[in-house]
Amino acid sequence: MQGSLPEGASVQGTGKHDPGERVFESTVNITGGKSPSAIQRIVIGQDSYTREPDDQTWVHLDLSRVKQDSLAYFDMGDPTGLVKFSSAIGSVRQTGPHAYAGTFSPESSNILKPFLPVGAPSMIAVFIISAKFTATTDEHGWVTSITVGFEPSNSPPLNMTTTMTGHGTKLQVKAPPKGQVHEAAGFYYEK
Repeated sequence: MQGSLPEGASVQGTGKHDPGERVFESTVNITGGKSPSAIQRIVIGQDSYTREPDDQTWVHLDLSRVKQDSLAYFDMGDPTGLVKFSSAIGSVRQTGPHAYAGTFSPESSNILKPFLPVGAPSMIAVFIISAKFTATTDEHGWVTSITVGFEPSNSPPLNMTTTMTGHGTKLQVKAPPKGQVHEAAGFYYEK
């Protein structure tokens, strides 16, 4: 996925997800703006590993011990924000054989569950009632792209495009080598 963010920042992400095997892998880069950052994540079942791309050390987090209202929580049921995006759709119409357009509500009711950009959810939209999107599908009905656009009152228009390929493909995702993994600090698990 790639898109624009507030304050002149941009986001680009790549990844893969297999809900049946409960594996997820992504790299997200935010450039420009006031807080550029990058993070790599691997999730296998309840084991989450994260690091900055230039770092050799991964941090392991046991997701079964992390509260759902924690900022460290990871939702394996909707890691890309696609489910939340789908539930926010207000209207949709077909514009071509495999093309659709519609509106959705980008405002999140829960600050801990962002769903934009689709594919790299990391942004909260507040006081934006409606925004537009377009989507395309392949001949089997699988979504192949989603483009969202909205106009926050305090920044230029934001546009984000997510493309999806390899639907139904079994994924190989491996945990980092044990010698490169350190356990997360105990405060992540405090109740």
